[in-house]
Amino acid sequence: MSRPGFRTLTVGQRLSVLILLALLGLVATAAVSLRQIENVYNAANYAQLNTVPSVTTLDDAQAAFNAIQGRLYQYLVDPEPLDRARLLKEVEAQHARLNRYLKNYADAYITDETDAAMLADDQSRIVAFDEVARRLLKVADEDRSENKLPQAMLEFRAAIDAVQVTFGRHRSYNVALGEAGALSARAIISDALETVTLLTGGVLLILLGAGWLLGRTLLRQMGGEPGDVVTVMQRLADGDLVQKVRVKTRYRDSMMHAIQKMMDRLCLVVSEVRGNAEGLVSTAEEVSATAQSLSRASTEQASGVEQTSTALELIHKSILSTAQNARLTDQIASAAAVEARACADTVKQMVDAIQQIAGKIAVIDDIAYQTNLLALNATIEAAHAGEHGSGFAVVAAEVRRLAERSQWAAQEIDELARSNVTLACSAERQLNDMVPTIARTSALVQDIVQSSENQSAGVSQISQAASQLAQVIQQNSLSSEELAVTSEELNRRAVQLQTTVSFFRCQPARGRPASLTREAATMV
Repeated sequence: MSRPGFRTLTVGQRLSVLILLALLGLVATAAVSLRQIENVYNAANYAQLNTVPSVTTLDDAQAAFNAIQGRLYQYLVDPEPLDRARLLKEVEAQHARLNRYLKNYADAYITDETDAAMLADDQSRIVAFDEVARRLLKVADEDRSENKLPQAMLEFRAAIDAVQVTFGRHRSYNVALGEAGALSARAIISDALETVTLLTGGVLLILLGAGWLLGRTLLRQMGGEPGDVVTVMQRLADGDLVQKVRVKTRYRDSMMHAIQKMMDRLCLVVSEVRGNAEGLVSTAEEVSATAQSLSRASTEQASGVEQTSTALELIHKSILSTAQNARLTDQIASAAAVEARACADTVKQMVDAIQQIAGKIAVIDDIAYQTNLLALNATIEAAHAGEHGSGFAVVAAEVRRLAERSQWAAQEIDELARSNVTLACSAERQLNDMVPTIARTSALVQDIVQSSENQSAGVSQISQAASQLAQVIQQNSLSSEELAVTSEELNRRAVQLQTTVSFFRCQPARGRPASLTREAATMV
């Protein structure tokens, strides 16, 4: 089981993590930058949005106040009632304008409590100015003595100065607020640059660390540079198994190490396949030679079986002749018995007949001897035929046994015939004794006939077995030819396998592969 962590991720997942870290860093940097830019904008835009309008409003209010005091001065120096009425209307209009500016300032441009207090001071000074102005106008309308008017003028002038000072102080405070906003903007810019720099540096360090970790893990998994891996794989694709891949000890679980193990294993497999191919070529040649030898032996066996079939035909004819002769002998024996009972004076003719019988028995004995020899040869040929000749051997043994019985019977008849020749001189005395002997001879001849028929049936069976053996030998010959063709095809495939395996270049094997050795031992 692999350890959990960064190493268990695939290359695509690792690149995704790296890209995600980069995106998160960019998003964080962008968010902080936007926040700082907003702070800088608010600080820098304070003068644009507050300081300048507030100062302008105060200047407009002060201008309206100056217009009021100008109109009042004109009122004092102009005695015409119409002009004074007009001037009073203008004073009221300017006063309304002044109040409007102050109200606008109170609604939109108050920055803090100090600013609000200064605005209240401005308004109280204007209220005091209005009171002084009313008294001045009253003095100017009712009493223009030198004692009261100068005093009212001094108060009027003092009220004007008080309002001017209040407006000036208030205006200076707003200017100071604007300058403070500019200083704050510069400080915020400095802080923003420092924050963005630190954040960018941190993101870069994180990305560098993640990139280094990704590269290190990739190198660890690959076991070397990608170019080296490509070179090794290209040489491996060209069949070079001799090259050595240098892998560090700590990279035992890398791709390069796996490639080295694969090349070592391929080299062993190629060496074993090459050795097996060589052994296969040799084995195919041996099988081809064996098949050719077996084909020649099958041809020779077929020729021998044909000769055996010919000999069996001769034996069959001989057995048929023996049976015919045995039947003739039976007839002669029967006739001899009749003649022995009928004619006692034909002893000499009987002796001649018995001599003829002895000659026939010699022929039977010779035939039985030849049959015995043929049965012996058939037994030997059946032993040479092996498992296919087992049935043939049984038949040959039976034929031999019958031949021995025939020979034994022939010898017995021969002895009897000789005894009859010896006793021919005393034929009269022994005619009564010869009749049972002749009857016995007839029975023996019938046995010979029966044996001959059995021999004929056995020879027929042997002939059939020989035919079957010839068919088996012919099938063996065809199988040998097919085996020879198969061995040639096997040899061709083995040579083709050697040609294919020769594409790979590897160190020669120090010993014959174990599998090839086992195959050779099995074949032997």
